[in-house]
Amino acid sequence: MTLSKTLSKKKFAIYGIGATGLSVIRYFHSLRFKNFYVWDDIAAKRNRFKKKTDIKNFSKKLNTVDYIVLSPGINVNKVKLKKQLLKNKKKNNYRSRSVLYAKSRC
Repeated sequence: MTLSKTLSKKKFAIYGIGATGLSVIRYFHSLRFKNFYVWDDIAAKRNRFKKKTDIKNFSKKLNTVDYIVLSPGINVNKVKLKKQLLKNKKKNNYRSRSVLYAKSRC
C-alpha cells in the first residue's frame, strides 16, 4: 500500500494505545508512515514503543499535529492532557475509520 501525497504530509497524534490505537499504529506502519506520535496515560503501554516521549514533549506535539486520533474509550475530561486536547478540539475528532476514509479520498 502507498500513502497519498496529501495524507503523507500530515502529522498525527494517537492518544490511547488500546485496541484502536494499536490498530492505527499497525496501519501506519504498513504504509511506512512515520509522522505520528503516540501517547497513553498508562506508562506501561507507552513504554512498549521505541520512540519514548514524556508528557511535556507530547503536549507540545499536540499543538503541531494536523490530526489527533482518539481511542474510543478516551474521556477528554478525565485525561492528563485535558487542557491540550480541549485547546485542539478541532483536531481531535479524527477516529480510526476516518484515517482509512481520508486515505481513500486523497
